[in-house]
Amino acid sequence: MAFIDEKKKLTLSVSSATVEKAKKLGLNISDITEKILSHYTFEHDIADDDAFLGEYRALFKTILPLIRKYNISLKVGDVDLGQGASQDFYLEPNGVVKSFLADNYDDPLFVAKIDELGIDAVRQMFKPVRILEGLISQLESEVENQKETTRELKMVRKIIEAMNESMTSSRGR
Repeated sequence: MAFIDEKKKLTLSVSSATVEKAKKLGLNISDITEKILSHYTFEHDIADDDAFLGEYRALFKTILPLIRKYNISLKVGDVDLGQGASQDFYLEPNGVVKSFLADNYDDPLFVAKIDELGIDAVRQMFKPVRILEGLISQLESEVENQKETTRELKMVRKIIEAMNESMTSSRGR
């Protein structure tokens, strides 16, 4: 007799904005969640720094193909420095994490490859769900930007084709 895996209902709370953005991107949250949960094993003590660090590094490596495809710098953390100042952390398409003082993105305070990230830096990172929400939001925005740019390119090309045709036919008169 074959073993049949009976499904159980699970309620997962995700912001409605994230759900809508995921739908626009063609993502099936239920399927993704089931795949993640079916493969999820966490054998380490939660307080284990190596496991904590390893999971963030693995998450960032998993994100890389998407941010490379769309050339996105994804904000993955920040720390309040007081007096209105903050330090922001970004995962870059080239596989490094950079931090900057907010509003001064020309001079990084910190640059490290994913595998070089230390526990102190990782402790400044957002919780995983916030990173996921930021990724989905940026992907949605970039996909929309690409669609709009494609429409503009087609329109401009048609205008130039019409200009070429008009100028070519007026010379022949």
